[in-house]
Amino acid sequence: MKTKLDFVTDLLNDSAAKGQEMRHRKSVKDDVAERICNFLMERHGSEVALILLCTEEGRMIWMYPAQQMQVYGRCLSADDLLALKETLHCSDRVKGYLLFAESPADSNGGFLDGFCGDMTRLMSIYESENAEKDFLLKALDFMDNPLCIYDREAIFRYGNSAYCNVMNISDREAAVGVHVNDLMKNSGTAIHAMKSTSNKYKMFDVLENGRKVLDWEVTVESRSNSADTLSVSNNIYPIFTDDDEIDGVLEFLYLNKLNLNKVNKIIGHAAEYTFDSIIGESEEIRQSIAVASEFATAGRNSVLIVGESGVGKELFAQAIHNYSNRSQEAFIALNCANFPENLFESELFGYVGGAFTGASKNGQLGKFELADGGTLFLDEIGEMPFYFQSKLLRVLETGKITRIGDTREIAVDVRVITATNRDLERMVEEGLFRKDLYYRLQVLNLVIPPLREREDDIIPLAEVFLKQVAQSNGRLAKMLDHSAKKTLIEYNWPGNVRELRNVIQRVALLSKRNVINDKDIEASISSKPYSFKADTQETPEGRLEKCRREIEKANANLLKEALEITNGNKQEAAVLLGMSRATFYRMMEKYLVFPPACE
Repeated sequence: MKTKLDFVTDLLNDSAAKGQEMRHRKSVKDDVAERICNFLMERHGSEVALILLCTEEGRMIWMYPAQQMQVYGRCLSADDLLALKETLHCSDRVKGYLLFAESPADSNGGFLDGFCGDMTRLMSIYESENAEKDFLLKALDFMDNPLCIYDREAIFRYGNSAYCNVMNISDREAAVGVHVNDLMKNSGTAIHAMKSTSNKYKMFDVLENGRKVLDWEVTVESRSNSADTLSVSNNIYPIFTDDDEIDGVLEFLYLNKLNLNKVNKIIGHAAEYTFDSIIGESEEIRQSIAVASEFATAGRNSVLIVGESGVGKELFAQAIHNYSNRSQEAFIALNCANFPENLFESELFGYVGGAFTGASKNGQLGKFELADGGTLFLDEIGEMPFYFQSKLLRVLETGKITRIGDTREIAVDVRVITATNRDLERMVEEGLFRKDLYYRLQVLNLVIPPLREREDDIIPLAEVFLKQVAQSNGRLAKMLDHSAKKTLIEYNWPGNVRELRNVIQRVALLSKRNVINDKDIEASISSKPYSFKADTQETPEGRLEKCRREIEKANANLLKEALEITNGNKQEAAVLLGMSRATFYRMMEKYLVFPPACE
């Protein structure tokens, strides 16, 4: 019959057979925990038949009675831990560890409680004595530059927070004592043959006569979607120590580029506006916000924002970004109408050093790389050169870009939001915009109504703009009287919210009164033709069509009136109107006019 010791031994052998073990050296803390357990066993050895120590994650540290096999570093699965808890007494009183025991003298686990109490007190003494030593290492966590310590056999001893973030090390204590090969495998990075490049981690080994570079180096190939990019310079300065515990190298990895998220915020590549920033009380704008909120949580799907110039398309784009799970990443905006065709590709994809005449020798990151992990907003997408549209489509489909002058594809995780005030469907029909790109961009289509269609928003917006002007000048906000509000509502606002903001800013600065009236508003917009909604609400084509219909209606009424006067006599009606009988008949047929007797 198998004993509980046999059961535990089988578990450990199974874990080894499944490959659930790592090339470890004991971390300092694990080593102290093992020494404390050995010390306590000298006092309590007769009271226990079986005891083992492992981390909360299941990594074995120590076992009594000692076995011939190597115990440290073997990893127990969650099922293994559950089986141990069902078979042995278990305690998690020692922070970061689990203790399992079988005591023949006390089936209720009383021995284990006493053992854990003694171990907790001894561990706290160790931690307090090492507080001063830990102070320096904790201080290093505040450094922006990654810093790490490996020993001469490439065993990880320490890494500050910046290093752990770059290398995807989620549990620093668990990583201490791990060989670099296993560390890289677990963190999602890869080791490659050494090349003469600066974008590598370089490990140094200490020799009696100096130092040498090992035959391997590490390239960051993270599985995360972070926008952080690390580029390590050649100036890596190893600092050697005489500490027996750390017989290796302290590396400072100097960055050519700062954390991109920080850089983006410093230079303004961050979304400022949220949905709370959108001013409006109309049902139309509330509906647009509701739709945009749903789009924000729709993953990487592209969003096409359509609206007239000045309605606030970029404001909605920023709000969508800030409402999404990418809100902590970069928001990069590019107006497609602002760049010459020959600069479009370099602006979006970047280029390597010396890729073309006039290119920087250090190369340049494109907007897609700057936006990696975040959002790229392409305004005025209808102005994008036709030749480049196929390249943009490929990036949207593959998620990869290639810098100018390079052959290497770079994976990017970017959500693209586009905006236009043009009729893209019509452009597609006219051959000015690619149909496949159009359908790829408008996976989610958001239409922002013009200001003239949401009268309820005009006055709230105007009052907010008045307050903003007052705050910037350190004055009290001016007010709008009834006539001013009426004038604002009646105006057609062809420039939408942008024009309203400019008018309000102008009148707030030029008006000498604290209460603004209609004359002030009219004077503020007098630089443009003053058109009210009653005068024009359609496009030029619409107004022309309206005139045509009015002419047709007038002609039909003229024929009817002539027939009424002549009691239905067509020939007399034609003479009365001064036209030939044939012309009169043709107009009757065209306008579907019949003599009174036939109606």
